[in-house]
Amino acid sequence: MIRGSSHIGGKEAMQLMVDEVESGKSLAITPDGPRGPRHEMKMGAVRVAQRTGVPLILVGIAASTKKQLRSWDKFEVPLPFSSVVVSYSDPIIVPKELNNESLDEFRLTIQNVMAKLTEDASELSVKKGGLK
Repeated sequence: MIRGSSHIGGKEAMQLMVDEVESGKSLAITPDGPRGPRHEMKMGAVRVAQRTGVPLILVGIAASTKKQLRSWDKFEVPLPFSSVVVSYSDPIIVPKELNNESLDEFRLTIQNVMAKLTEDASELSVKKGGLK
C-alpha cells in the first residue's frame, strides 16, 4: 500500500507509484482521495498514467444489498450473499502532451466516465432484483 495525498507526501507517493508501475506491477487507486469531495477524481491517477504510459481502467460497482458507512465518502460494504455488478471502461491512455488546463479537462472527462460506470452498474443491479 502506498499512502499519500495532494496535502501530505503526494510527490513521494506519486514517485513510488510510478516506480511500481515501471517495475511491472499494477495499481488500484481510490481516485477521490482520503478527504474527498466524494466522487471527485483527483489528479494523482491521471498523472501516474500519463507519466508511465499505462492505461487507466475505470470501474463502477454496485451491490444489491449493502451497508453504507457514515463516513464522508459513504463507503459501501456489500452484505453476505448480495450480488455485485462491476462495470469497467475500455483502457484509457492519457496523452503525454496534455498539461495544466487540458489535463484538468481530461480528468473531468474521465471523472464523468467513472460516474456513468457506477450509474450503469446500479441500473444493472436493479434489473437483477437488487438495489432498493
